[in-house]
Amino acid sequence: PAADAADLRSLLTIARERATLCAHPSVAALCDAWMPKGWESIASEEGFQVGLNITGMKAEALKPPRRPAPEVTWRRVDDLETARAIGEINAPAYGMPLESFACTADPTYWSGNIHAYVGYQGGRAVTCAAAFPVPGSMYVAYVATLPEAQGRGLAEAAMRKTISEAEKVNGTMPLILHASDAGAPLYRSMGFVDAARVPILTLADGSTGH
Repeated sequence: PAADAADLRSLLTIARERATLCAHPSVAALCDAWMPKGWESIASEEGFQVGLNITGMKAEALKPPRRPAPEVTWRRVDDLETARAIGEINAPAYGMPLESFACTADPTYWSGNIHAYVGYQGGRAVTCAAAFPVPGSMYVAYVATLPEAQGRGLAEAAMRKTISEAEKVNGTMPLILHASDAGAPLYRSMGFVDAARVPILTLADGSTGH
């Protein structure tokens, strides 16, 4: 059921209190369908702002590529260099601090049946994607391309490479992901359809309490 204003204020109070106890920037992810009418004003009154809008998407299978794949050298993420590259590509692509991706710089993060690939052009890491097997589906994440290399089909190529390799081990499963507004048109062209929309809220003053 949808929340009312009191429900949202209560949740945001808890989120704000927990953020003040954390040494790192915090966010609150809320399902648009759950939130009450006028939630933007309520969030603002509680000291939050929308940092990013994302949309949950799903595909039973990918559509065929619309254009030839770019020339890329692929490396699976399995060592320190490739693990660090995930954050070094995602941070500037999404305008986020590199420290937000500190956990992904550990090669053990990518062990087991997790598949992630970094694409290189001219010896430089420029694009990446990852696929995580979860019950009944494959979650696609960390899809990014350096800003100066965008618009060349690299993100799509990274996704197709990663999903293909993951399916060799885990089998074919429905694909799910969370898309930014900028990335959603690409995913729709590949066969993904929209599900829930999820605004990501941050504290308006950027504080964490530390």
